[in-house]
Amino acid sequence: MKTDMKKIISFIMAVIMISVCCGCQGNFGKVSLQDSIEIPADGMIKKSMIQQIKNENAIGSFYGESNGFKYEWTIFGEDITNAADINLLAKVNLSETGDVSVNVPGAQSFEYPALLSVYLNEAWDALSGTAYQNEKAVASVSLTGTKQTILNISVNKSLGDFVVRADEMPVEDTTNTEIADQNNQASTEDYAKNDYLSPVKNQSTQVYKDGKDQYMTDPIPEGKPKPVE
Repeated sequence: MKTDMKKIISFIMAVIMISVCCGCQGNFGKVSLQDSIEIPADGMIKKSMIQQIKNENAIGSFYGESNGFKYEWTIFGEDITNAADINLLAKVNLSETGDVSVNVPGAQSFEYPALLSVYLNEAWDALSGTAYQNEKAVASVSLTGTKQTILNISVNKSLGDFVVRADEMPVEDTTNTEIADQNNQASTEDYAKNDYLSPVKNQSTQVYKDGKDQYMTDPIPEGKPKPVE
């Protein structure tokens, strides 16, 4: 009797363990779209994950690292036209001139644009950037971040290899202001030197060269009394 009871208890425990293991297996690998998902070594994100983002009209975030640079992809469910496997691997390098080169080997698999953010290790003294292919500007790059600059660019299947450069800061044009100040100063000096304002003393009344007195009236006829202040 005791032996049978032990067998029954052992059987029940085995069933419980199998159920727990199956439950764990079923939940393993399940990722919430609210979390940022690490990109695997081969860069491939399966169609099922992309389909889930599309069905839930969610925002999927995937991150990776290349040569000490963190990069992150953001995929918007509303932009997905056709769910399929997508390669999000990216290679990031920094040139001696400070340009950032980005290569996306699997860009040809992009059926819709995805937002790529590259985290630099420094802060650029710029308000914006531009992506170039063969020295030709092909896309604008927004810059965010304070202590470190983050490059943000929308990548499609035709933008798999590009170089990002910081746009030059606008230089404040002080030339026109300086010229205006110089002209104003010159006009004031000319106005002060104008013969029209050069008085000539004639007894107690100032008479200007055009014959008018300081009150800008005609000369006093001979024999007439002079005006009193």
